[in-house]
Amino acid sequence: MSRPREYDRDEALDAAMNAFWRNGYERTSYPVLETEMKMNRGSIYAAFGDKSALFYESLDRYIDQRNSRFEKILNEEGKSLKDRIDFFFSDLIDFHLGQGEFCGCMLANSAVELGPFDQEANEKIWQGFLKAHQIIKARIELGQQQGELSAVHNADALASFVVNSLIGIRVTVRVHTDRKWLEAVKAQLLRLFEHAH
Repeated sequence: MSRPREYDRDEALDAAMNAFWRNGYERTSYPVLETEMKMNRGSIYAAFGDKSALFYESLDRYIDQRNSRFEKILNEEGKSLKDRIDFFFSDLIDFHLGQGEFCGCMLANSAVELGPFDQEANEKIWQGFLKAHQIIKARIELGQQQGELSAVHNADALASFVVNSLIGIRVTVRVHTDRKWLEAVKAQLLRLFEHAH
C-alpha cells in the first residue's frame, strides 16, 4: 500500500493512537498497526518512522486531543466551574463504561508501562499531566477572581487534586467498572467546590 495522502494522515494517526491506547506499547505489534491503520509496514515507516516514533506522535496527539477537550469544557461560557467539572467527569465516566471500556488513560497506562524505562515517553507523559494541571489551575484562578471560589483556597493544590482524581478514575476503570463507585468519587470531588466559597 502506498503512503496515504496528506488528508489521510490524521485518520491513520488516530487509528495508531487508539491501538496504543487499548493495547499498550509492547502489545501493539506491527501486524496490529497494519490492520488498524490500513497500511503496510513499509508505508508506516515512510509516513511515520519506526514504531517508537509513531508511538511518540500518537502520545502527543492523545495529549492534545484530551487537553483541548478539557479546556473547552471548563471554559464554556455561562456555566459555573463546579458544573463544568461535573459535566466533564460525568462524560468521562460514561465514555469509560461504554465505548472506552477498559481503555483507561493512555498517559497513565504508558507511565506504568514505560515511564521508568523510556525517558522520552516519560517526559511527554509528565508534560501531558502538567498541561492538564495548568488548564484547571487557570480556571480555578479565574473562578476565584470572579467570586465563584474563595481565594483562601490554594489553586495549585486544588488543581492537583482534580488531575489526580481524573487519573485515578481512568486507572480504576481498567479493572473495575462499577458506576456507583465512580459516581461516588465524582461526588466527593464536587464537594470540594461546594465548600470553596
